[in-house]
Amino acid sequence: MYNMYNLRFNMFNIFEFLLPIMFILVFTLVLALFIFAIATSLKSRLKNQKFPTLTVSCKVVAKREYWGSRHNEGRHYLGSYFATFEFDSGDRLELQVPHDEFGYLVEGDYGKLTFKGTKFISFQREQKF
Repeated sequence: MYNMYNLRFNMFNIFEFLLPIMFILVFTLVLALFIFAIATSLKSRLKNQKFPTLTVSCKVVAKREYWGSRHNEGRHYLGSYFATFEFDSGDRLELQVPHDEFGYLVEGDYGKLTFKGTKFISFQREQKF
């Protein structure tokens, strides 16, 4: 005859066995993702440090914004700001720009761009006639 009590008891044993394993797997996954994010950031920073700081004449040809994650309750938005610069040679470079500098950049502006690798440092607008 089929006994319901034994079935519940066996299911409890299975959950009792699987729960610690699932906890360890999820914890390990989160920890691995955290370590990967830190390693990627450090790799980018070390790569940029190898480049010289350059100041070149260029024109702002495009701007864009990327809006990332959003928290529903607090209505908190995370944005990233990018500007594309065109050098006198015709080459273009897109750099992530701090939000306080982004508002001062206008498409069509000429000036001196200072950057190091892929890191934006400053843009000094010049009058071009």
